[in-house]
Amino acid sequence: IRHCLAHLSPQELQRAERFHFERDRRCFISARGILRLLLSEHLDIMPAEIAFAHTRNGKPFVADYAAPVHFNLSHSGERALYAISQTCAPGVDIEHLNRDIDYSGLAERFFTQRECAALQRIPESGRKRAFFACWTRKEAVTKATSAGLSLPLDQFEVTLAPDAAPRLLDSAAVPQLAGCWNLYAPDIGNDYIAAVAARRRE
Repeated sequence: IRHCLAHLSPQELQRAERFHFERDRRCFISARGILRLLLSEHLDIMPAEIAFAHTRNGKPFVADYAAPVHFNLSHSGERALYAISQTCAPGVDIEHLNRDIDYSGLAERFFTQRECAALQRIPESGRKRAFFACWTRKEAVTKATSAGLSLPLDQFEVTLAPDAAPRLLDSAAVPQLAGCWNLYAPDIGNDYIAAVAARRRE
């Protein structure tokens, strides 16, 4: 934590202090500090020298640097997931499974009708993991676009079963998702589920 703190900007330090719970504060400090350390290896500058800016939709990017580097970060529980690329804008999402949520209600609100129907066909014992498989894939796709999380999650469809290859199935209703996509589901342990997405270049 002390090592990560040394690399944060004054704005990040202020944001860290606003967290009510110490655990949340430590997770934020670690996630941002490690992001700076990783990016510094790609940019060949000191971690504390990296300046961030944000798009109109709130997506952070490295400002005032000639070499293109794209990144995305997600953290949940005690883990963080990073994607860094010099050729495409990646999107990532990670979710901790050991928490109580109304996943059926969230699915009805944010999933397509076919995704909701597919979720109901999953045995109850695996339904929560299937929900998060679908959720992380959708979040990763939206975060890989310039529109970010403003895209309607219920207007495009992804594979849902945790053991199914992650794919974008139908995005005709969302012009921002036009093109070919690569989706990945990294294996990060039984208590977490995650997805990585990037638009594939022609």
